Amino acid sequence: MMSLALPQKGSEGLHILCLGAHSDDIEIGCGASLLRLFSEQKIASVEWVVFSADEKRAAEARLSADQFLEKVANKTVTVYDFRDGYLPTQWAQVKDIFEGIKKKTQPDMIF
Repeated sequence: MMSLALPQKGSEGLHILCLGAHSDDIEIGCGASLLRLFSEQKIASVEWVVFSADEKRAAEARLSADQFLEKVANKTVTVYDFRDGYLPTQWAQVKDIFEGIKKKTQPDMIF
């Protein structure tokens, strides 16, 4: 197994940003890596953002994020209701959200 040397953040810990187009993308795409990171590193905060989820899938996304982030004290989970499969046609609104994220967070790692 390859090791990854992360820069030391002192006592504060890492700030993580997780972005998923759909309600299960973060978990499927990098869930195991996140769980390992959470178990091996001090985590200062996690911002978990899902862009496309209907009401049922949004509830699933929040539950899943809560389970992944149960040991993270400072966390934010945001689920948007952009129409699945139509993100390219809603790019201006999605871009506005990205610009807002850039202004409020300085992540050490983005997943």
